[in-house]
Amino acid sequence: GVTITRGPSNSRTHVWTYAAGYRDDSPNHCNCPCAGGTASPSFVGNSYFCESATKYVPSIFQWYTNYTMWQGNCYEGSNCCPNDGRPWFNVAQDNPTTQDIEVRWCGYP
Repeated sequence: GVTITRGPSNSRTHVWTYAAGYRDDSPNHCNCPCAGGTASPSFVGNSYFCESATKYVPSIFQWYTNYTMWQGNCYEGSNCCPNDGRPWFNVAQDNPTTQDIEVRWCGYP
């Protein structure tokens, strides 16, 4: 996934997360919350978009190019395709800031 935070490195504030779920058709702790996975951490709240590229058991030898992640072009039958404007985000911060913005690409080992 991708996480966006702001602030100094010792006290970052979460802004938004793009998360990748394992699959979308059966309960698994690695799925998106909308597909029966673990809920987002409290510091993330609802400031995230989670999607899976497949409803089948993913293959480590295949790229799922028909369902590009985080574009909102979900495959037919997806449980994780909201119609509330996501995947684009508009997050109001408490106060104007000149703090650094950090974007991190997070992977599974």
